[in-house]
Amino acid sequence: MRQFLALLSVWVVCGGALRAGASGLALRVAVNDPLAAENACACVKGYAQRDYHALAEALAKRLRRPVEVGFVSTFAQARERMGGEPHVWIGKASQVEAELARNGHPAEACLARLSGLDGETVFQGVLVVRGGDPARRAADVAGYRVLFGGEDSVEKHAAGLALLRTFGCAPTGALEVVDTCMQAGALMAAEPEEGGRRVAAFVSDYALPLLTGCGTVDEGMLREIGRTAPVPFIAVYATRHLGAEESGGVQAALLEVSRSSRLRKRLESRDGFVRPEALAREAGMPQAVSLPESLSGAGAVVWRRGMTAQSLGGLACDGRVLLVSDRDAENTADVWRCLEAASGEERWTFRYAAAGEMDYTSAPRATPVLDGGRAYLLGAFGDLACVELADGREVWRCNLVKKYGGGVPTWGLCGTPLLVGGRLVVQVAGRKTALVALDALTGREVWRARGEGPGYGSLIHTRLGGRWQIVGHESAGLCGWSPEDGRLLWRVVPPEPHDFNVPTPMRVGDMLAAATENNGFRLYGFEGGGMIRPEPVARCEEFSPQMATPVVAGGRVWGQDDGVVLSLALGRDVRVCGEWRDPAFDEYATLLVGGGRVLAVAQSGELFLFRAEASQGEAPERLKVFGARQDGKATEVWSAPALVGGRLFLRSQDEAVCLKLEAR
Repeated sequence: MRQFLALLSVWVVCGGALRAGASGLALRVAVNDPLAAENACACVKGYAQRDYHALAEALAKRLRRPVEVGFVSTFAQARERMGGEPHVWIGKASQVEAELARNGHPAEACLARLSGLDGETVFQGVLVVRGGDPARRAADVAGYRVLFGGEDSVEKHAAGLALLRTFGCAPTGALEVVDTCMQAGALMAAEPEEGGRRVAAFVSDYALPLLTGCGTVDEGMLREIGRTAPVPFIAVYATRHLGAEESGGVQAALLEVSRSSRLRKRLESRDGFVRPEALAREAGMPQAVSLPESLSGAGAVVWRRGMTAQSLGGLACDGRVLLVSDRDAENTADVWRCLEAASGEERWTFRYAAAGEMDYTSAPRATPVLDGGRAYLLGAFGDLACVELADGREVWRCNLVKKYGGGVPTWGLCGTPLLVGGRLVVQVAGRKTALVALDALTGREVWRARGEGPGYGSLIHTRLGGRWQIVGHESAGLCGWSPEDGRLLWRVVPPEPHDFNVPTPMRVGDMLAAATENNGFRLYGFEGGGMIRPEPVARCEEFSPQMATPVVAGGRVWGQDDGVVLSLALGRDVRVCGEWRDPAFDEYATLLVGGGRVLAVAQSGELFLFRAEASQGEAPERLKVFGARQDGKATEVWSAPALVGGRLFLRSQDEAVCLKLEAR
């Protein structure tokens, strides 16, 4: 039985009789894919036997150049065993990038990713305990002896540590590290020491079948209790020894040879090599921004730009331009303004007729989505448009209400469009259609799904229970859908009815958090295959936000609710560990996270900066942004702000404002 042989010095030269490439040398390809036949064992039929010799042969024919494959894990081994440093490296992304960085090679030169048998290009670390252990989820391993992987194995180290920190059970001091999943499995299988601590370990998800297949652990000896966030798996990188022209040729060859079903089978891959940007990513959840350590010296106004009407729609900025939603003076049309981020000067406007009135003004509620030089805009009355970011030229547009029926919800269509894999996913209120996916480039429908109509929050794309899914609220329930075809995977209806379902759900560790005004804060666990467990793992009825979406920072959940900003500690239960009351928090506040800080933007526009791990009684810094209005009425800031390059962009009912908020 062969064990993992990460240092195996085996190589093959293919296509030697063919004409060499421009360099006159064989293309040297280093491989440390743990599922390569030379690096694994043949104990599981049809698994972990990837044939890179077959890939070398295919590339040699396509490139008309000899291709040499070496199964090595460092540049030093490659120099010794391959006669020189490699031109191309194939392996676990985190390990290859670390090795490239250690040797002064550009780590960003990813040429392609290798999909797995399920088509995935990501994998996860899995937290396991012994079969009879009482732990049922990650939060239960507080006080355990936890085995991590090396720092280069992100899924077993940094991602694992992040999972435990989220639930407040990360070990203190130096981490106990083992080199391989096999070693971790062997330690877990050993008889526990009498009176010793219970043991848990992080292993790579791809290794689970091999641990039992190779006999390292018996069937049922280990039990999964948690998963890390997804990280990139097998990728192909160009080293500095491969020129730009050659890199393009190798990338094209990888994509070309992937058309062969025979080669895909030998590489144990559904789709073969795919472009690096095909990496599945989370979307729709708050992203960390660069917050300062202090508001001292911050707040200088860079520019102000007048607006025509109030708008609830969020701001979107790519560092060069800022998109802001507005209405015309007659309140009959939506107006989208593209401003220069540096100066506030208007670059272009995009408008369309959108007559009608509703509470909180009739302007758009959704935040623009910027991607690939285009902007995707959704109005409250269902007008969905794609425009060129450079000049505002319309690419395509449709009205979701006219197309799918069902009318306009009381407070309009509010959810920000979700961009997933080249598709724009939106909720609609049709009687036969509740969710649609449109081709982002053309606006053509890809699929539609039935349902009960939208809530007032946004959708997210995340991986839960080992499966990518779209998650969001319908009018009454919380749902998960398949991103591929819109098929409903699960639906949970909480016990108390009549939630408005405004706060967007989010992944917290390996669980899903939902928070609404009638059912409080809930954490849901998942089974394998992405199926939710309908009964929450933990609840906190003291936190019941009506509108503000919570965020995660400092191993806590932060949120705003009825006059208070609070933080929740996540452990075996969920409890309020900090409350900060202020009249500024009566109605609404948007929360941003980053750099160990939480920034609350109150409805008044006032800023409050908290330490993410602040203790009760520790006052936040605060900064007033807007002065008194001429009509004497209060300033109202409902739009989610944007923070890019140390500048904070806010929008009141009167104006858009750019402030210096330099990170230190």
